[in-house]
Amino acid sequence: ALLHAAVGALAPTRRQLLHTGESGLVAAPTRRQLLAGGAAGLIAAPLRVDAAPAIPTWDLGNGARMPTLALNTVGLDAASTERAVLAALETGIGHVDFHPDKERDGVAAALKRVPRSSLFLTTKVRSQQNDPSVTPAKAADLARKQLEEDRSILGVDKVDMWLL
Repeated sequence: ALLHAAVGALAPTRRQLLHTGESGLVAAPTRRQLLAGGAAGLIAAPLRVDAAPAIPTWDLGNGARMPTLALNTVGLDAASTERAVLAALETGIGHVDFHPDKERDGVAAALKRVPRSSLFLTTKVRSQQNDPSVTPAKAADLARKQLEEDRSILGVDKVDMWLL
């Protein structure tokens, strides 16, 4: 839903894209198809971010402020995640909630194109709950290793929020 909120501000609605072709009414592509690169050129006008209201933030008590609205990239591949992050930034959404692996790789690609300060990064630890051989000590070690891997791939000193 948050993805649609971010992309919805960027992409016209399906109703706006319906048109009449030679064989009659032609359906518009979905927003997911637009993110995946289909129907290129259908987004007609650039956004005016300066006209958008500021996203409210929460004070985390340590000098950091967390935007209350985030782009959730669950289920997207790396290329779609990169496009979604860049589109969200154009609409004023700088908080990105992503999973390790392919979504993280898309965020890393976006970070090569935008300043680190423009994004509040939220990620999460991979769940080990279905593996009965993982002891609490081993789970803690795996979590530390994952955080180091995430930071290295993202090219950042820290992530802003890490969910366990």
